[in-house]
Amino acid sequence: GYTVQSIEWDPGVSGTFAAATSYTATITLKAGADYQFTGATTPEVNVGTPSAGGITGDGAANTLSFTVIYSVTAGTVTESKITIAFVNEDDTLMTSGGNASISRAAKETLTVTAAADLTGIQWSLDGTDISKAQSFTFRAVDYPAGDYNLGLRVIKGGIPYSTDLTITVID
Repeated sequence: GYTVQSIEWDPGVSGTFAAATSYTATITLKAGADYQFTGATTPEVNVGTPSAGGITGDGAANTLSFTVIYSVTAGTVTESKITIAFVNEDDTLMTSGGNASISRAAKETLTVTAAADLTGIQWSLDGTDISKAQSFTFRAVDYPAGDYNLGLRVIKGGIPYSTDLTITVID
């Protein structure tokens, strides 16, 4: 028999594995007191691609070290849609996928802020990336009358999400 002496992950893992990431595990097994690893050994694994093992020590209780590569699954990780509540400076609540209207004549603005637990923040306007800040302010006077799509892409718990809000600028 044998025991698992150590498993080291690259990149390091704390808690859960990240999405769309390839990992390599370096595994060291220690042979039991009455057993030994011999010859060129490539272990069998249920998942992943193992390397040929390297043996350290002669005789009983020697060790076998090898790596297993866990590749990123086929395809890509797709962004999931979530509903995010946008609150402007007047505490008017709008939900993503909805609409907001602001007036050029009244020089209105709409400030939206991503929650503090979100990372990888990327704001876009009509498909063009515009800011990575926690908040974004849309000023009606900066745009002609019309509809604009304000998008937000974020990461939460290693999973990418996206949402959008249509802003209508009126004269």
